[in-house]
Amino acid sequence: MAKLYDFQWQITVPDGLLHGATFERYDEDSGSVEQNCFFRVDEYAFFIIWKSEGREGQGLELSQINDVRKGIAPKVSELIEMTIVLRW
Repeated sequence: MAKLYDFQWQITVPDGLLHGATFERYDEDSGSVEQNCFFRVDEYAFFIIWKSEGREGQGLELSQINDVRKGIAPKVSELIEMTIVLRW
C-alpha cells in the first residue's frame, strides 16, 4: 500500500503584500503612467491585483510575470523623478 503524502502547498504571504500599498505604475508597452495605483496580492499569492483611480481593477497571475526590476531607473528620462523602490 502507498504511503499517504502530506503536501503543504500553501505558503505564508507577508502582510505587506496582503494589505497592499500605493505606487505609480509604468507600462512600457504604452508608455503610460498611472498615479496612485493600489497593488496587493491575494491570500494564496496566485494573483497580483491593481486598481488606479478612475479605472477598473486589473489582475495578473503571478506565474505569468517574467521580469521584475527592483530599484532600476526607467529608460524614459521624464519618469526618473517618479521612480520608487519596492521593498516588502
